[in-house]
Amino acid sequence: MITRFWLFHCAFARVPREAIIQDGGWDLVRLPMLCGVAEHSELGPILLDAPYGHEGPSNVGSLMGSVMRRTGLEFQERWSVVARLEELGLRAADVGHILMTHLHHDHTGGMKSLAHARFHLSREEWDFAHSGSNRRSSMRGYARTDFMSLRNRVELRDPVPHLLDGTAGLDLFGDGSIEMFFLPGHTPGHCGFRLHLAEGPPILFVGDAAFTIPQIRDDENMGFALRTIASSMGGVRTSLRAIRRHIERHPEDRLITCHDFELGARCIKEGPISFS
Repeated sequence: MITRFWLFHCAFARVPREAIIQDGGWDLVRLPMLCGVAEHSELGPILLDAPYGHEGPSNVGSLMGSVMRRTGLEFQERWSVVARLEELGLRAADVGHILMTHLHHDHTGGMKSLAHARFHLSREEWDFAHSGSNRRSSMRGYARTDFMSLRNRVELRDPVPHLLDGTAGLDLFGDGSIEMFFLPGHTPGHCGFRLHLAEGPPILFVGDAAFTIPQIRDDENMGFALRTIASSMGGVRTSLRAIRRHIERHPEDRLITCHDFELGARCIKEGPISFS
């Protein structure tokens, strides 16, 4: 049973709005790197993605990390995953499970700081992240050093039901508290999670299937950066249709993406947001 859920940011980047939203203009906006943590009555804290550890964006290498900071990424050590957990009165040592939507570097920087946990992700994502040369993998957005040494801590899920199928998701812990769904497109093995809280509506955490919630609700089109990053725009469109169809059937669900401007602005202003 999930008793509480929080959302917080681990960093944010200043990017042209046009990069994220087509015809959005060239004003700079703050793009957040969001992370969630659910408190399970029996399993303790369960993390959704692990954006940055105490070293911040240097997980992509010290040179690239420095470039990212100079070109608009803002990170403070007090925003790192472990520090955020402590801010919420939780202990990093108590985190037993981390649910990974995918393995891009802005979602994996904190993995080594929580190497005692079990990491749940799709087999497709793990295999794709390890395919090709290190240089090619880096160009696809992966920082292999974040997770290469953690293989014995990884739970590869296969198969994972596609949200488009309209069936129940993979019951991760056998108690109905969290379902895992396949939402490929942004990466070949991208997944989302539906969390059932003891009180209140479910949370549908869809990672980078879209960057903003209006992109899911069909009010905004994806900007050039998202179209460039995506491994398959056909897959992106299919996953978006699946999420829209799900929301039509379950309008009470609360949508969360990992880079939504409005949710990010709230986190930056208010600190961690409680959804319980």
